[in-house]
Amino acid sequence: MKQFYIGLDLGGTYFRAITCNKNGQNLSEIRKVPLVRTAQVQSEVENNLIVLIDSVCMEQQNEHKELAGIGVAMAAMFDRDTGKISSWPNNNKWNGFPILQCLAEHYYVPIVIEDDANAAALGEQLKGSARGIDNFIYVTISTGIGSGIVINNTLLTGKHGWAGELGHIKVSDEQIVCTCGAKGCLQAMASGPAIINRFKKTKAFEEYGMNQIMELKEIALLANHGVKDAVDVFQRAGSYIGNALANLVILLDAPVIVLGGGVINAGALILDPISEAMQDSLKGKREAKIVFSSLNDENGVIGALSLIDKYVNGMNTINLL
Repeated sequence: MKQFYIGLDLGGTYFRAITCNKNGQNLSEIRKVPLVRTAQVQSEVENNLIVLIDSVCMEQQNEHKELAGIGVAMAAMFDRDTGKISSWPNNNKWNGFPILQCLAEHYYVPIVIEDDANAAALGEQLKGSARGIDNFIYVTISTGIGSGIVINNTLLTGKHGWAGELGHIKVSDEQIVCTCGAKGCLQAMASGPAIINRFKKTKAFEEYGMNQIMELKEIALLANHGVKDAVDVFQRAGSYIGNALANLVILLDAPVIVLGGGVINAGALILDPISEAMQDSLKGKREAKIVFSSLNDENGVIGALSLIDKYVNGMNTINLL
């Protein structure tokens, strides 16, 4: 009987699943299902995660294929020895849940779990904008800021598994508190919510936005119509990001930055200051180019397939239960 892998991306709103044959070929279409919230974590796991995996397995069994491994990407902190979730900001009900043990007891196959930004980097390398590139950094700029670092074709995770927390490097002395509790983090200064919060302190917000919920796309629209305060908040955020990227390039000698996440949809408003600040900081010390994710929010689930494929084939991966 032929074997197959499942890749999963567990988000706060949607779960995604994809399969491929054990040789890494024949990627399926991505299945995207909304997360149905329940009162208890166990029922939420059963009614969402297990139901999704079981339905995928049933389809594959109809084609005479059996499950050989599961890769999981999620935006959560977890214990890399036990596979227990320590903190999942998108769904804190799952905090303390032993997700690797649960899946292993249900399916009796190798299970690999990884941070979503790291998995997204591997997805970009497998099928996206970093395909064929052995040295690059994937950076996502959205509600948060994260990165996945691949050097010499190896995903860098560090001693405790949490290398690449780009959003939590200190970039400013401003006393703006980040979600991590520290002040002046890149995420607190340049993420989507950070841009919105800074705009809400401007005179332009009093004129255009104080009586409505202001979204990033609305600020971008104002900026594209020449509203200076709106232009300035993107310029400031882009400068912080560009300087941080330059530091990564100098530190890691990475020639390619892959940018993803919803904030880059602001286009030149954010991308021009990112590029200008990065090049100004580099000043010829390194050569690095910026490219954009071709997979968007599908890179995590594709990267989850890469994780389990690499593990089963004895290559560089992260965690097994």
